[in-house]
Amino acid sequence: MKQHRSIAVVMDHAVSFNREVLAGIGSYVSGMPHWVIVPFLAEARGLASARCRECDGLIGHLFSPALAEAALKLPIPAVTVSGVLSEYPIPRVSPDNEAVGRLAAEHFLERGYNQFAFVGYQEFDFSQHRLAGYETRLRQSGFATESFLFQQRRNTHPGVDLLTKAPGLRKWLLERPRPLALFAANAMIGFCTSIACHESELRIPDDIALLDVDNDELLSKLSNPPNSSVALATHRMGYEGARMLDNLMSGVKPLETAITIPPIGVVVRQSSDALAIDDEDIAKAVRFIRQPRSQAITVSQVVRHLALSRTTVDRKFKELVGHSLAEEIRRNRRERAKTLLASSELSIADVAANSGYTGNIELSVDFRKNVGVTPSQYRQQFHVQSL
Repeated sequence: MKQHRSIAVVMDHAVSFNREVLAGIGSYVSGMPHWVIVPFLAEARGLASARCRECDGLIGHLFSPALAEAALKLPIPAVTVSGVLSEYPIPRVSPDNEAVGRLAAEHFLERGYNQFAFVGYQEFDFSQHRLAGYETRLRQSGFATESFLFQQRRNTHPGVDLLTKAPGLRKWLLERPRPLALFAANAMIGFCTSIACHESELRIPDDIALLDVDNDELLSKLSNPPNSSVALATHRMGYEGARMLDNLMSGVKPLETAITIPPIGVVVRQSSDALAIDDEDIAKAVRFIRQPRSQAITVSQVVRHLALSRTTVDRKFKELVGHSLAEEIRRNRRERAKTLLASSELSIADVAANSGYTGNIELSVDFRKNVGVTPSQYRQQFHVQSL
């Protein structure tokens, strides 16, 4: 009698999103000693092979009609962990893409922008839904957005051959009003947009504030300056996908066959770390506040730097930004701590020191009050080991 279950896994591990999903699958597999992972290339012919048909179940990033159709022909349960091809009747776990778009809009609205744009794909569901969420939230605040959409064949992976289409993007960017808040549908488009901005002599974030999705740390570091990004709960997606497949293989009908997972939040880096406020005093204050420093900055230091009275500075901040100078300082160090927690292995004490807190106790109190979790819990959302 067969003592193990062979699980076909179809992922292009060169893509950051897929690697994180694989890590989530691995977290589930760690509690299933009888599971054996059998990797397959993201090609329809691999799914049609006898080796794949002999497996007990399949989980994969099924991004093309060819892959989806091949999975449906298999005599085994299959789960897709993807934000595309929702018209295929395959149980799926995907990001809540409209929530991703709303979060991107909130990020820019908080920074005072009134000119908005989106760069994405014409053919992929996830891009369309991210644009819909972005547009809906902006419309609620009385704003509209313009879009540049790449046309790409659905049988290719999102991101293939984008750079060859860059001249059209460069021309479009130069024609947009500035300063512009630009939301890119994923990390690859964010990377290509960053290149297009530089080749068009457009400054990031002064002319164009750029935010993408996936929190791909490698592509972010290759961008100059590093790109801000909406972080997806990719570990959790992989874990939930594996759990769904486990139920299907056991004959348990899942309560839901289409699960959407909300995003974790925005990891703020230099590409969008700006305020669209046309006031030199406020701009000077924000630049001073956002300089990296290991010691806590005070309101008095900012006031002295501007050579204005505290009353004048506070009045300008409240009129133009919507909150006080002190609140701007608190928000800046909180965002800095979030970024370090999400993308570094620094200890909590070192995160506090490098973000301008007086210590890890002040950091923990601030996070509990304003983020709703402890610093350790916030970091855990990005590095899920088990659920």
